[in-house]
Amino acid sequence: RLFKELLPVCERAVGHDHPFSLSIRLNIAHWIDESGDHRQAQDLYKALLPEFERSFGLDHPYTVRVRDNLKALTAELDNDKSDD
Repeated sequence: RLFKELLPVCERAVGHDHPFSLSIRLNIAHWIDESGDHRQAQDLYKALLPEFERSFGLDHPYTVRVRDNLKALTAELDNDKSDD
């Protein structure tokens, strides 16, 4: 909740694509995933990945983290779907 409240303040101060704003958005995705809303987290990671690639580059640790989180979450959701 606090990251969601902080995001618009940060974006107004430094911009939508600033590393601080991207970091907050990454934290929001992480905590949404931790809260159990895996589909919403997956959507957020999908949206974040191209922005991290553009802002940080393909091999930056933050970009790799977003990519790895998205890959793991997608695999988990696909596995859950096949269990149905």
